[in-house]
Amino acid sequence: MASIIFNPFYKKIFLYQNSDDLVINKDGKVGIGAKDPGQILDWNGIGATINTLVVSASAGARIAVQGADASLDLVDVGATADRKWFSIYNNADKAYIRTIEDDAADVALDIMTFDLSNGKVGIGTTSPGNKLHVYGSGGTTI
Repeated sequence: MASIIFNPFYKKIFLYQNSDDLVINKDGKVGIGAKDPGQILDWNGIGATINTLVVSASAGARIAVQGADASLDLVDVGATADRKWFSIYNNADKAYIRTIEDDAADVALDIMTFDLSNGKVGIGTTSPGNKLHVYGSGGTTI
C-alpha cells in the first residue's frame, strides 16, 4: 500500500511505497525514482532495465517539446567516449535531424534539414534548394 507524505522540513510531497517513488519539491520539480530532482522532471531507473514513457489516448496523443531552440535528444549515457547523440532540433523556420558530439558542445553532422517556410527537404545540406535536395560527397547534388 502506498502512502502520501508531506515533509514540511524539506517542503516536499512524497508518494511512498518502498522508497521515495514520487517526489514533488517546493520548486515544483518532480522526481520519479529520484528523491532530489534536479530538473523539472527527473526520472531515474526504478528497478527496470528499460524505462518506457507511454503516452496513450483514444485520439490526439502526443509529446510536445516547446521552447526556443527546442530539441529531442537521444543519449546513450552508458556508451564509451566519442559516441554521438541523436537529436531532432527546431530553430526558427528549420528543423534538423542531426548528431551531436558526446560532450553536447558541437553539432557533429546535420543529416537532414526541413525548411518549414517552404517545405523543402535537404539531405547532406542545411540549405535545400529544391523540394528534395540531396548533397553527396564531392559536391554532387541530386
